[in-house]
Amino acid sequence: LKAYEDVRDKFVGDDFLVAVWISDELFSPNVLKRFKQFTLALNKHPDVTRVDSLATASYVSAEEDFTNIDDFLAELPQDDASASDLKRKALANRLFAGQLVSKDGRGALVAIHLTPGLDTEALTERVDSLRALSISHAEGIENFVTGPEVARQQTGQTLFSDNRVELPLAIIATVIVSLLGQRSFVGVLLPLFVNLVSLLVTLALFIQAGHAFNFVTIIMPPVIFVVGFAYAVHIISDYDRQIGLGHDKQTAIREALDDVFVPLTLTAFTTAVGFSSLSISNIETIRVFGAFSAIGTILSWLFSVLLVPLGLRFFSAKKSGDKGVGKLVEFAPALARFDLRNRRTILFASFVAVLAAVVFASKINVGTDYLNNFPKESEIHEHFATVNELFAGAVPIQIHIDSDIPDVFKNPDELQVLDQLQAWLVSQPEIGGAISFVDYMKMLHTTFVPDVREENAIPGTFNLSDQLLALGAGEDARQFIDARYKSTLMQVRSNAVSTSDLSDLVQRLSLIHI
Repeated sequence: LKAYEDVRDKFVGDDFLVAVWISDELFSPNVLKRFKQFTLALNKHPDVTRVDSLATASYVSAEEDFTNIDDFLAELPQDDASASDLKRKALANRLFAGQLVSKDGRGALVAIHLTPGLDTEALTERVDSLRALSISHAEGIENFVTGPEVARQQTGQTLFSDNRVELPLAIIATVIVSLLGQRSFVGVLLPLFVNLVSLLVTLALFIQAGHAFNFVTIIMPPVIFVVGFAYAVHIISDYDRQIGLGHDKQTAIREALDDVFVPLTLTAFTTAVGFSSLSISNIETIRVFGAFSAIGTILSWLFSVLLVPLGLRFFSAKKSGDKGVGKLVEFAPALARFDLRNRRTILFASFVAVLAAVVFASKINVGTDYLNNFPKESEIHEHFATVNELFAGAVPIQIHIDSDIPDVFKNPDELQVLDQLQAWLVSQPEIGGAISFVDYMKMLHTTFVPDVREENAIPGTFNLSDQLLALGAGEDARQFIDARYKSTLMQVRSNAVSTSDLSDLVQRLSLIHI
């Protein structure tokens, strides 16, 4: 995490949205004017920290007497001929083609970098407003806003919507099961009240600690409710049994609590320890989920042993034989006799099942594919496919290469190594394209020496690199290289979304030694 934050602070982060405009008339005076106005409006938008597009990208040109470094769309074309010339220049620029403009010249991409760490609500608000801004400037041109951040936002919205359904369903299901088993409203109302109290206290502590719901912690409320509900039920069930034995209310409460206190305590604390074991995870959201699930479990136990006996004092006791023992209790002896008669078969079948489970569990692939959370025909699937088709890919990957030697990346040998690494990456099936400091140096070299051949585009000497950078390096070089030329960032675009696919790529990449 620290390495990621250091790279983000030194260069630029990968938490951005992608706005795409698609039109056969993209490179026309009117459309380019609106596209530039859209980019300028983005720079003034709340929580937008940086915008990368054709309108903000630096363009280096060598004139007879001077070097010109300006925004690519600093001067808007006034006629179709000059617009076509801009299209030709954009497609010829190795830093633009496939990244900011599609290789067929029909699409323009805007990378909108946002303030890191926005929660789902804030991100949703920003995405909606940015989408509306794009639509208003596009004026009928096909456009959309997408990218991993949009997928994260829509996944968060889906989870929150599901939780509004899942928690009430969990409550209804436990109430129905408890009502059927206890055959008493007291056996339902007391556990429900006690568990809601423990859940509310847990959520209050969670919020007070400065946490917010995310993809993992959103499942915490139903987990705590379902796990904790049984503690109160056990006390009430044993209380009913004591009443059935002829004890008065006070004696029944005391005997019931005495019977179940130890097993309830052991169950609650072992469950809490299980949740607490998640605190060793390297992922903060999992650690938070484990910690507060453990707290919720202990609170459910505590409120059960404190509030349930107190609540039973205010309800009339069920008299002995009121409603019989019930079919579930009648079924228990028969089940026990069956287990004893077939114990060898049951144990053998269980052993085989465990072995099979171990075999199949070893084949589990751990990964996250947030795009598959949505139907194949959904809009976000269509937008990702469009970006992958027209541009280098929708998923950003950053590869940071660091050295202790200042100016090391001005050396031809190091630039050649970076070029080889980039060529290897582009050859991988998960990668749609990549740009790096090598592309920047090649661009400068071919700009100032137009006759240089492609195979010789990397400067051949340290001094030549130094001179080219002195002549033409703009502020945009800082997205690839630090001020001391000893740390560089390769910007890679992937068409793979699944973390298991990306993990395979990272594993292959780790075998390469630079």
